Amino acid sequence: MEQNKKNINIALLYKFNVFNEFLYDYIQKSHPEASINIMTFKNHNILLKIMEVDHIDVIFTDLSSWFSMMNHLQASQLATDKYRLDQSSKIVLMLQDAELHVIDKIKKLNVDIIISMTDDSYELKQALEHVFNPLKHSKYISESILELTKNTDNTQQKEKLSKNEWEVIKLFSEGYSLVEIAEQRSRAISTIATQKTSAMKKLNLKNNSELMKYVYINSII
Repeated sequence: MEQNKKNINIALLYKFNVFNEFLYDYIQKSHPEASINIMTFKNHNILLKIMEVDHIDVIFTDLSSWFSMMNHLQASQLATDKYRLDQSSKIVLMLQDAELHVIDKIKKLNVDIIISMTDDSYELKQALEHVFNPLKHSKYISESILELTKNTDNTQQKEKLSKNEWEVIKLFSEGYSLVEIAEQRSRAISTIATQKTSAMKKLNLKNNSELMKYVYINSII
């Protein structure tokens, strides 16, 4: 009689299908006794609904998707770790090169694995071994990201934001327009715009999306 197979439920919550086939092949070879179910989600809403009734072993996500999901949970007044604690899902955060400018802060986020989308197959295998090893409880960060962190620490000294610049970008990330911020702070719109531009230049942020991610990451730590 065939034994019941163990189910491994994997959620892919990211915009770029980087290594779906690699992931499936790895799990199939390392867990031949398991029934593998890989689900792809374009947004976090359906994933969160599924997690209310079913167990998800591992969630692979990019920073933007993770950011949106955490923002949704906070807006819904749900604890960020609710699903993690209730269902023991492991979170694998996959970074793009453009997001590595905030790596020092990303390293402190409450995720289990941090890898780069440009990591080679060996590095991905190391990360997956860490994910599926029940004895591994510490955070895993890929070698390429650790090396980048060392280089950043040694060669780059970021210019600190002024108090006004920080307050402007924080208000902007909360949804206030430049006009509303100017009215709230009793300043000219041109002054607020200059402070926002100056802050983004100091932080090497290219657009408003990167700005909002940066403020969010720095605000929750």
